[in-house]
Amino acid sequence: MYLLEGSPAPDYTTIARFRSIHFAPVSENLLAQFTQMLAENKEISMKNLFIDGTKLEAASNKYTFVWKGSVTKNQKKLMDKLPTFLKQTEENFGFKILYGEEIKMHHLEKLRRKLCKIKNDEDIQFVSGIGKRKSPLQKTFEQLDEYISRLKKYNKHLHLMGIEIAIQRQTLMQPS
Repeated sequence: MYLLEGSPAPDYTTIARFRSIHFAPVSENLLAQFTQMLAENKEISMKNLFIDGTKLEAASNKYTFVWKGSVTKNQKKLMDKLPTFLKQTEENFGFKILYGEEIKMHHLEKLRRKLCKIKNDEDIQFVSGIGKRKSPLQKTFEQLDEYISRLKKYNKHLHLMGIEIAIQRQTLMQPS
């Protein structure tokens, strides 16, 4: 109010335009000078440097906030389910996926391709809607797609947090 001397306050577009046109080009230098002035006046010590590593989504709210502990816990639970799911799928559809000690994204991709091949060879049509029964192949296919989607989501969250991802990230084929 003191600076405006009774004039009306500028709207948000005026402030945004000022920030982008005038402040952005000089902000780094201006903030460095301000920090230096504070150090010279003994207001801050240049002994230690602290960086806030908080990462937030641009559209963050209480429903989009992600905790490292919950992501890693859920990823581990999903990874524990996968061997049973793969074994059951192999028994139901009569093929084998070799994955060694660890299931990776490309193993799931391979399974998805095999299920697509069965769908195409047997000319199975996937259904949706009320009153329609899904075939065992469609149920397995949808479950696999959900697992892949969840793994991608967990990997994305861990990547945003700067954590090494245990699962190889690869682009998966879209449903046929």
